[in-house]
Amino acid sequence: GIGNHKHNDLLSLEVHLGGEDILIDPGSYLYTPDPDARNAFRGTLPHCTVMVDAVEQNRLVQGGLFALHADARPRVLAWEAGSVRGRVTAEHDGYCRLAEPVVHRRTVTFERGAGRVEVLDEFAHPRGRGGTHDFTWTFPLAPGCRIEPATDGWMIETKRQRVHLVWPCLHPEGEVLPVAVETGEGWVSPRYGVREKAPVLRWRWRGAIPSAVRFALRRLGSR
Repeated sequence: GIGNHKHNDLLSLEVHLGGEDILIDPGSYLYTPDPDARNAFRGTLPHCTVMVDAVEQNRLVQGGLFALHADARPRVLAWEAGSVRGRVTAEHDGYCRLAEPVVHRRTVTFERGAGRVEVLDEFAHPRGRGGTHDFTWTFPLAPGCRIEPATDGWMIETKRQRVHLVWPCLHPEGEVLPVAVETGEGWVSPRYGVREKAPVLRWRWRGAIPSAVRFALRRLGSR
């Protein structure tokens, strides 16, 4: 359809722990005054999801700043909302238009008391075949966060707390995924027409499907 948010943010994750934003949606920034900025903010790469083979989840429409091609169909497969634990599983088929198609399925589990978020990303051919692809995970952090390497992952520090992001592993084997790691600065727009710098972490991995990758964030406590 036309006239709605229209961002490539399928299966994107936002995390709020200990009263603070940790992983966020980058926002919209501008609409018609700057088409390039509009498309940069609504692309797949800035969002906290997985980009496959450097391809958008939905193709951008030439000259259409409020529309995307209807390439990806999302489906919620399971939803559990409890007082102690919540879990959701969803998938989309936006990468099924690739020469070697891929379905991305993501399961997010939140353990409220532990302040722990676990993510399982599964990648499979819709007809059970194989294939090799380039996968890019993006983690857009809230302004004011700092991220530093840790023994088995990364430490995210805010004004009030520390959050541990665990190194990704293949599931269920538990083998550490040999990702190429990039850290830098990205843009976050807290409201229309305003943008500010914020840290970004990215993982890149080239691997075969079917595959499943697991990682987690855990609040370590106040600083």
